[in-house]
Amino acid sequence: IIGGAKMDDKLPLIDALSKKMNDIFIGGGNINSILKNDMKDYLKQISSNKASIHLMSDGMCAKNLDDEPQYCESDNLCNDDFFYDIGCESLTKLEELILKNDIIFWNGNMGVTENSMYENGSNILVNMLMKYQDKKKIIIAGGNTVEYVGKFEHKFYYVSTGGGSTIDYISNGSLVGIDFFK
Repeated sequence: IIGGAKMDDKLPLIDALSKKMNDIFIGGGNINSILKNDMKDYLKQISSNKASIHLMSDGMCAKNLDDEPQYCESDNLCNDDFFYDIGCESLTKLEELILKNDIIFWNGNMGVTENSMYENGSNILVNMLMKYQDKKKIIIAGGNTVEYVGKFEHKFYYVSTGGGSTIDYISNGSLVGIDFFK
């Protein structure tokens, strides 16, 4: 599950993960990058790898964070609107993927959790993951995601503030600091 808003940093990592994972769900602020910056070629490229790519299809949007949120599907997102939280249709798809897979990796919130109007989707996702935490390995990575998840009493398998490092380790099987001590 790839969320948050640093899509440029995540492009090469999503590419690497797409060669190893069964499913990748992209949501949060990253969906704005995909929808607003003609990324069809990139999606086509990563879709030809092992993973099935799933994009957030609905959510709460507005022109800016101060405006009243409106429900919108990604096919109908206006040019000057942005998604700020994931929607119910996307959360339903996400739960189907969680049920299907034994290891769940989450990096990046599904909404702007600093704003109470846009934290509902991430809240639902945390509670959804907690439902399955005794049956699945749930790995949480990234400072904002870890900070948000830290508000809940969970028993997730692994939690790391080093989101980029964790993704890099999963993608490449090692890190420079680890290799140094081998």
